[in-house]
Amino acid sequence: MKLSYVQFEVLFLVYQGSDGIQPNSIYSALPQFSKEVIISETNNLLSHQCLYWENELLQVTEIGIVALEQYRVKRAVIVAAGFGSRMLPVTETVPKPLVSVNGKRFIETQIDALLNAGITDITVVRGYKAEKFDALLAQYPMLSFIENSEYA
Repeated sequence: MKLSYVQFEVLFLVYQGSDGIQPNSIYSALPQFSKEVIISETNNLLSHQCLYWENELLQVTEIGIVALEQYRVKRAVIVAAGFGSRMLPVTETVPKPLVSVNGKRFIETQIDALLNAGITDITVVRGYKAEKFDALLAQYPMLSFIENSEYA
């Protein structure tokens, strides 16, 4: 099922509320849409069996989960090619994304967040001191790199 923008927002919101959600919560969480539009699209999702009622709460069905799956982000690109001039002198020897704060490199925080979201196809655009990024492969072998030789 191809979802409209409003249907996606409603369905995803209900999906995030794993124990179900009350309709009033949808109205307040999606103020960019009128109550009438939300009611109409929720009824549409109910008629397509993407949602169902249980104990006065909306729940997502398996059909709804399948409908959401086609919109799941599967790939990510991290732009990490710049020099990092505002962090001099630290970036004279190490690119800014590989600078550690409290024992963790900046880029590791991004990569870990992507992995926790289920995204494993990760490409890093590297430029300044590009070879230093190879050290990430020991911990993150799924990474691929794109070279930007014109990073300046």
